[in-house]
Amino acid sequence: VTATTAAAGAGGTTDWASKTADEILADINTGMMAAWSAAGNDPQAIPNHILVPHDQYGLIAIKPVSAAGSMSILDYLLANNWATKQKGIELFIGGRAYCKGIGAGSTDRMMIYCNKEKYVAADELSPLARAMTTQNAATFSYDTAYAANVSELEYFAPETAIYVDGI
Repeated sequence: VTATTAAAGAGGTTDWASKTADEILADINTGMMAAWSAAGNDPQAIPNHILVPHDQYGLIAIKPVSAAGSMSILDYLLANNWATKQKGIELFIGGRAYCKGIGAGSTDRMMIYCNKEKYVAADELSPLARAMTTQNAATFSYDTAYAANVSELEYFAPETAIYVDGI
């Protein structure tokens, strides 16, 4: 997956805490357009999921767009992003702990991707289960081994996703 850096705002920083709603929207639109362009502008590959650290999610969920306070930045982003306005795609923006500090230089990362089975999947996990139990004469105990299946996100078309660091 391609990683890029967020654009600097008017204050010269990439951090969302010091950016305006329009600058945050520009970060989102730029990332979405880059991922869609890398996917060959496939109409089925328009990004529809964005994951950000909980700090940034909390910021955009409660901070108003303007002093009038009629709408949060999150509502503004969901209504005015490129995919919703131009293509009618319903966008999901969510907070995830694993986006915190994993970007270049330990910065926070925004993940933008197309969440469709054709492009991304995660194998189902099998629960922790007892695999075998044996006697241990040295410690007068039973030793039990447990096994489980763990999974990771699997991109079938990594060009449909992009990481934006420094938010």
